[in-house]
Amino acid sequence: MELRQLRDFVTVAKAGSFAAASRLLNVSQPGLGYQIKQLELDLGAELLIRHSRGIELTPAGAAFLTDAERILISVGEARARIHNLVRSEKDEIRVGLSPTPQQLLAPSLSALEIDGRPMRVSFRDGLSAQLVEDVRGGLLDVAICILSQKLFDLRTIPLYREHLHLVGPGLNSGQEVSFADLGSYTLTAGPKDHLPRQMLDSEAARQGIFLNIAQELEPGGLRRALVLHGNSQTVACCAMFINEIEDGTLGACRIVEPSVTLEVQMVCSPNLSKVHEEALLARIRTTMAAHPRAVEPLARPASSANK
Repeated sequence: MELRQLRDFVTVAKAGSFAAASRLLNVSQPGLGYQIKQLELDLGAELLIRHSRGIELTPAGAAFLTDAERILISVGEARARIHNLVRSEKDEIRVGLSPTPQQLLAPSLSALEIDGRPMRVSFRDGLSAQLVEDVRGGLLDVAICILSQKLFDLRTIPLYREHLHLVGPGLNSGQEVSFADLGSYTLTAGPKDHLPRQMLDSEAARQGIFLNIAQELEPGGLRRALVLHGNSQTVACCAMFINEIEDGTLGACRIVEPSVTLEVQMVCSPNLSKVHEEALLARIRTTMAAHPRAVEPLARPASSANK
């Protein structure tokens, strides 16, 4: 029995289908099915039944789910404790940032302070699914990213909502563009495994719209260069080009009919200290307040967490 198998089983059980779980874990459905089958062979019992609507837990699966969740939580807590023993929690905090919030939050968080004392912030960039795994594995204290589905084993705090915009030179910020009109632009877009791109493609398919995507590039240097200097348009959240939009170098038109939104959340390690958590949130709130046209703050639940 492997921890990966336990994680995969819990995710499938909670998500309700192999398709939803594969998206959440960023793995293939056949690979996911293989791990579950190996777990069933090890336990000598069938745990899941597939049907047209997803999956159903067998009595054995329902009984095992509670134990599997408890094991994963205990392992996560143990990993976090060990990582805290080999580094000074007072001197460093490890933050993962997915592409969407990087441009907005990285400069602000790099100057994080607690009680007037500068903190060493160690950044890691990556896609949301990998950053969440790094939190689970004790490699990150927090991941600030877009979540497509609720997490069942980690605490999350909602931060803000962003709208997808058509971004590029020569556009008039403040104006709107209908989703149907995106088909008239030549676009530089993100890769198909990125959540914003998946949302874009899904809505285009729903409306029967052909998107003229000339380039598929990561959100980093080359994509930015083509938009900034190559007279290219892209679909992105304003925060990815926040400085260039605010100084007028680029324009950003909100996409409507329908509006497409993303929610950025903070995924917390079990051993993230309350002091560090509040320092991060205070800095993020200050940044959000400075850019009200780019982001919409999300209400923080009274519990400030989900389990």
